[in-house]
Amino acid sequence: MATCIVKLRAFSGAQSETPPCFLLQIDEFKLLLDCGWDSSFKADYVEQLKPVTKEIDAVLLSHSDPFYIGALPYLVGRCGLTCPIYSTVPVRRMGQMMLYDLHASHATVEEFNLFSLDDIDAAFDRVHQLKYQQTVTFEGKGHGIAITPLPAGHSLGATLWKIVDGEEEIVYALGYNHKKERHLNGASFDLTFRPSLLITDCANMLYNQRRRRARDEQLMTSILGTLRDGGNVLIATDTAGRCLELTHLLEQLWQNQQSGLMAYSLALLNCVAHNVVEHAKSQVEWMSDRVTKQFELSRDNPFNFRYLHVCHSLQDLARVREPRVVLASQADLDWGFTRQLFQQWAGAENNAIILTQRSPPGSLARHLIDNRNVRHVQIEVKRKVRLEGAELEALQRTKRPHAAAAASSAAPGATGDPADDLDDESSDDEDVDKDDPMNGSVGGVGGLSSAAGAAGGGAGAGSSLSSNLLTAASPHDILPNPSAAKRAAQHQQRQLHQLHHLHQQQQQLVYPLVEFRPTFDDYGEPVDPNVFNALFAPSAVADLPDGGRGRNTAALAAAAAAAAAAKAAAEKRAARDAEPPSKCLVEQVDVDIRCTVAFIDFEGRSDGDAVKKIVSTLKPRETVLVLGSRDATDHLAEFCRTNMGLAPERIHTPANGETVDVTKEAHIYQARVKDSLISSLTFFPLGEYELAWVDASIHLEGPTEQPTLVPWKSGRPPDHKTVFIGEPKLHGVKQRLQEIGMTAEFQGGVLVVNGRVAVKRTEAGRLLIEGACSEDYFRVRELVYSQYAIL
Repeated sequence: MATCIVKLRAFSGAQSETPPCFLLQIDEFKLLLDCGWDSSFKADYVEQLKPVTKEIDAVLLSHSDPFYIGALPYLVGRCGLTCPIYSTVPVRRMGQMMLYDLHASHATVEEFNLFSLDDIDAAFDRVHQLKYQQTVTFEGKGHGIAITPLPAGHSLGATLWKIVDGEEEIVYALGYNHKKERHLNGASFDLTFRPSLLITDCANMLYNQRRRRARDEQLMTSILGTLRDGGNVLIATDTAGRCLELTHLLEQLWQNQQSGLMAYSLALLNCVAHNVVEHAKSQVEWMSDRVTKQFELSRDNPFNFRYLHVCHSLQDLARVREPRVVLASQADLDWGFTRQLFQQWAGAENNAIILTQRSPPGSLARHLIDNRNVRHVQIEVKRKVRLEGAELEALQRTKRPHAAAAASSAAPGATGDPADDLDDESSDDEDVDKDDPMNGSVGGVGGLSSAAGAAGGGAGAGSSLSSNLLTAASPHDILPNPSAAKRAAQHQQRQLHQLHHLHQQQQQLVYPLVEFRPTFDDYGEPVDPNVFNALFAPSAVADLPDGGRGRNTAALAAAAAAAAAAKAAAEKRAARDAEPPSKCLVEQVDVDIRCTVAFIDFEGRSDGDAVKKIVSTLKPRETVLVLGSRDATDHLAEFCRTNMGLAPERIHTPANGETVDVTKEAHIYQARVKDSLISSLTFFPLGEYELAWVDASIHLEGPTEQPTLVPWKSGRPPDHKTVFIGEPKLHGVKQRLQEIGMTAEFQGGVLVVNGRVAVKRTEAGRLLIEGACSEDYFRVRELVYSQYAIL
């Protein structure tokens, strides 16, 4: 029996089709299960999650779709989430691509400040990449808790999470697909049976899919008919998830000469299309058995496309010959290229728009799916325009005072101290324009060569007081006073630690002007060995923190890393400052839908009948039903009550904002145990533990005292039924039988031993031994009994 406290708090995704986000608490350890956000970016549940962000100990990601991970960069970049994040390799790579594309689809048409590309990078830098069936055990507060990712189908790297704490097993399974597809295997529940708690979704409980052959034929017919009429086909899909299955299918159709599609064009349109294809090529080992075997035999990669045109903008798409089939993101038609193409193509009768996913309620795609006969919609169109005329002048007037104040604070001699003036010049040398291509690489060889060349040229463009101190003295060196010389010496030491400070200056110290023009060959700017000789001279090396030991290893590597980070930040600031001022315009546009609109299910998720069979096979002892409408949740809850025999208190259907207490032992009390009672117990080993049956009396010394267990005093303790503790696996029993020389094989899920004895598991989860009374029967029974702790 479990004695740990287990609670699940639903922030989003309970009794609704909102993005999933759940906080699982096991004793004091808190796991965040997914943190989705749809393209509307409603901040309701995220605001509720903010206060507990710093209490989260780990995050588990199930899928790469923003519906499951969309809020991750916001939590990391804005809310201070610093705990480790766990996912499979494809979820990390494809999830990053999806968020890049989602960010671009918003930032190109409006001011988007919820999170930046830096926040996306910072979030995925914290991800620990796992393989399927790789177990990770936590330490500290999570001591004894282990997580294991299992295949979930649906998309590349999608995960079911198995969470184990002692004897308790929790399975978190959302958005899975049990069927094999062209490039993916189905979900696998082989490593779990009768979990203590199953957290699963009800999204498709009231929906039954058509057969895959029928869906493929419908897609083929719609595409071919539209193209032959001279129209274009828009297939709305995601960025890097289900679009891989669609591109693989369409590439196969184009390769079939009998299909007649080779005369037409096929394009993939999103902001990161090239990266998505390249990542897919490198992750064949995560795909189906058929794909991996074909790759091993003939090195045939299914994502080496011959007919697919990869496009990153509408300008790229315009170069693709019409008529054409375009797979574009986003699937909900609310943002991105699908929104723009829908506005352009919906009014032509010979075009077709194919929706492949049922987006959340409120989206344009969901509106078209639920209202098949709608022929007119009003959509909101956003676009960025450059500021001009009076608006631009007004913005510049507001910026002028700030620019003047910054210039006055940065001007040399502001303090009136000539020594400070010299130090300011040194600081200016550090803040030189890092975007100037003539400066070479930051902190690298190019910067050193520039400084050395300038020093050799006297008053060259790159000459500075620090570089002159490193080499021979220049006739133009001016030291106003000893204090300035001391400051220059200190500045020299700083530059020994940070090589990236040796850059060209933008202004000359003295006349005449001698402009330094570095030369370049095929490998970049030539290296001047004199600079390195000066840097690592005995007198210079002695000033290093390590006394010259390791020289250009730790200190110089740290300086180079800091230089690279500084250059990247400067480039981003420069790019942001260089972007012309703009504003966002929002207008309501009426769109007449004359084209063909069809919904063909390529979501790749198990439907209602399949979910019922999977839940029945797993036989969980307790369930939490989430991610589905209220009707769908009630439907699965009723199935668990009537068909699986679960008690109503074992079936939980929380709403958003509610916390479910799924602790196995609701009444747990602490009691002291007398030494005399401990010495009278007989312990039986079970794995790493020892168990004993206790017959004792409770003794209370006072109303406020802690109860004490004392030996049974009133005669002989009552008899109790034999208790078998443990849950041996048939695979383990088979291995033990083979070790003692018996033949054991599985036949139809039954373990047959020596052809005489059968061992199988009943529906209640107990092991049943059948066979004639013989020596084999008793040996098998004895071995099976040894797998339990019998009390």
